[in-house]
Amino acid sequence: MLIKRYTISEYHLNINLKSIKNNIVIKTLGIFLLILFFSSVCITYFNNNIKSTNNMDIIVADFRCDINKLYDAAIVIETTRNYNSSNNINAYGSEGKILMLDEISPDLKTALIKITDLDNDNKISSEEFSELKIMRLNPNIYEKQFKELKFSPLSKDRNFKNYVVITQGKYSGTILYNGSLKFVDSKNRIYLGIELFT
Repeated sequence: MLIKRYTISEYHLNINLKSIKNNIVIKTLGIFLLILFFSSVCITYFNNNIKSTNNMDIIVADFRCDINKLYDAAIVIETTRNYNSSNNINAYGSEGKILMLDEISPDLKTALIKITDLDNDNKISSEEFSELKIMRLNPNIYEKQFKELKFSPLSKDRNFKNYVVITQGKYSGTILYNGSLKFVDSKNRIYLGIELFT
């Protein structure tokens, strides 16, 4: 009788040990899978972040390249205009109409404070703004000049009408962006043109 009880107990003990071993294996496997899942989520998140950051910087680089090309084209156009006054081209290949302050995008207004705020009040007045004589680019002239210079736009906004040029003063010939897109780099800076960003 004693022997039978011992055998039954041993049988139960073996079953319990197997159950415990199985539970440990299942729990370990579960923890491993959980760690693997969270690791893959983290890696995916960081990869997407890096790709997004790189993508933002590439978009800004393309935009800045286009601004430089537009600036080079503006200088060529203005030089040609000064040598040949009979060609009926406005200053820096502009449309010839001076823009009002309310025609400038909010981001560009903010950036322009850096170069126009003469009375240091951190605002741009109509008088300060009018000193720059900002005009829209004439798309026909710039398209023609880009073909001659073998330039091709790279940035998302290739509409020359969304760019403006300062036609008077220290910054004359400077091309600025006055469109609706935002060219934001990985440091959260919005670029608007040569040396101007918010």
